[in-house]
Amino acid sequence: MPPTTTNPNISLANYAAVESFTQIHTDTYPYISPENADLSGKSVFVAGASKGIGRETALSYAKAGCTKIAIGARSDLTSLAEEIKTVSNGTAHVVALKLDVTSQESVKAAASTITKEFGGVLDILICNAGRLEGWKALAESDPDEWWSTWEINIKGTYLLNRFFIPLLLKSRRSRPAS
Repeated sequence: MPPTTTNPNISLANYAAVESFTQIHTDTYPYISPENADLSGKSVFVAGASKGIGRETALSYAKAGCTKIAIGARSDLTSLAEEIKTVSNGTAHVVALKLDVTSQESVKAAASTITKEFGGVLDILICNAGRLEGWKALAESDPDEWWSTWEINIKGTYLLNRFFIPLLLKSRRSRPAS
């Protein structure tokens, strides 16, 4: 039996990680959804928005009323940008950016663009860009794959926070989330 709101701390040993993770957050923590807040007039940047959690996060912020939404990823974000405009009934100013979180120049350029587009202020930063390397014994792992995962997950989060903190500090109610 999956965790429930009345018993969220039962053993997860018999459940697949993804099913348990999804079940816990769906049943136990519904209040973490941005859709449950009034974010009218707020600005958000979602890095790693091309698919999965990042894509749904960007759409959730549009549904919650954010009027300035920036999305960044290495892949094309045209369809997501259009979907955000549709979900927000055309009220959101959407900025889609090509972004490589492992590149200081790319992250710095994204911060510069968002500074110009959003008037120098950012309320919410979502550092969602990430990579999950396949599970292997250490002796069988590929050092290049391991390093790529490290660069995206650790260096990327550092660079995003490093270059977006100045914008967040200009907001009265900024919220970084990594």
